[in-house]
Amino acid sequence: MQVQRTIEEHAATPRRLIAENRAGDLVIVGEERDDVLITAQITVAAEDERDGRARLAVVRLPIAGSKDALTVGPPELPRDEPPLVHVLRHLGINKGTQIVIRIAIPMGVAVRAVQRTGSVRVSGLCSGVEVEVYAGAAHVSDVTGQVRVVTRLGSATLADIRGDASVDSRAGRVQAEYVSGALQVSARRGSVIVRDIGGAVDIDARGGKAVLEDVRGAARVRTRAGSVEWRGKVSAPVDLESRAGGLRLAVTPDSAFWVDAEARAGSVRSELPVDYLRKPDAKAPTVKLRAHAGAIRIVAV
Repeated sequence: MQVQRTIEEHAATPRRLIAENRAGDLVIVGEERDDVLITAQITVAAEDERDGRARLAVVRLPIAGSKDALTVGPPELPRDEPPLVHVLRHLGINKGTQIVIRIAIPMGVAVRAVQRTGSVRVSGLCSGVEVEVYAGAAHVSDVTGQVRVVTRLGSATLADIRGDASVDSRAGRVQAEYVSGALQVSARRGSVIVRDIGGAVDIDARGGKAVLEDVRGAARVRTRAGSVEWRGKVSAPVDLESRAGGLRLAVTPDSAFWVDAEARAGSVRSELPVDYLRKPDAKAPTVKLRAHAGAIRIVAV
């Protein structure tokens, strides 16, 4: 059976919040408030009610604060927690203790969030955000400031970021949309999808497909094993290279650019209608396409 209890604590507003959870979910929300509200729901697996209450009594959520920083977690769990419980939970097998931590903070507080197993959600802030996930999913949205996300096993999703952003993913899908600044992505295994990016984009995808749509800054993409697809208006230099996969460039009719394309083991073909594009001038950007083992296609959107 499962037994629960809830912890609620208030704290003074710090300059920076450092929050870490071991197993469960971690939610950090920026609000119009002048203090910090910490709510933790703890769930333990037990043989009966008495055993559950005893196990709940062991769980602690450390909270330490100063003017510069407020530290929440990591939780102290029962000593007899099952081996590899974090890995089992990531695979959908619910064992051991789970803690859902929700922290409401003033919007101007900078955040560092660490999650061992489970999801992290950070939103509604006007400050820098740093997220690290060992096994789970990271979601960052509605942030004004610099965002940095690191995931070891799990997906990363960014949306409505008013500033620069970077994602380092070892295994998992990366998706970013509505980023006003520059975006840098390093994905060792998993697809990368980016849409509506105002600044420059730099993607290194070692094993997975990369899709870029409506990128207004310069774009550079390198994939070792995966195709690359670019969609939208070409208004800045584009540099796409795939070692094992095709390249597809789908452009709007208001684009004007020069093409430098080479496919070492495949074909290069433009399927654009006659007079589809504007005639480029000497200052028009160059689209550089390199496919080591795959075809290159230039098509209409």
